[in-house]
Amino acid sequence: MRAVRVRFLLNNAGETSWVLDPRETYLALSGTDERIAALAPTTAGAPPSSVRAEPGSQPSVDLFFPLPPGAAKARDVPRFEVVWHLQTDQGLIERRTTFDRHTVEQPPEDDDRWQRYGL
Repeated sequence: MRAVRVRFLLNNAGETSWVLDPRETYLALSGTDERIAALAPTTAGAPPSSVRAEPGSQPSVDLFFPLPPGAAKARDVPRFEVVWHLQTDQGLIERRTTFDRHTVEQPPEDDDRWQRYGL
């Protein structure tokens, strides 16, 4: 299955536990109302029920979002948002993180300005 992978790093420097629920996390495609649910590498391909970040811990979780119809590779999805929820002692936090795909141009081979930096 082709998918977009998003890694969450939960750096909990607080004094209480945080909980990320992957079942409440989705990918929203730019310019559409389409929402794609997250999958995680667990038994049966279902996301774990929750990821707990204890105080002082830094757990990570990889979530996978199947590519939408018409997208053969992840690069065919130029812009998207990941909508996620984090339960803290302050309540439920909902955030959207936007991802834009950019093409990085390589300098011409005859451009020697970068040689002094070893590039």
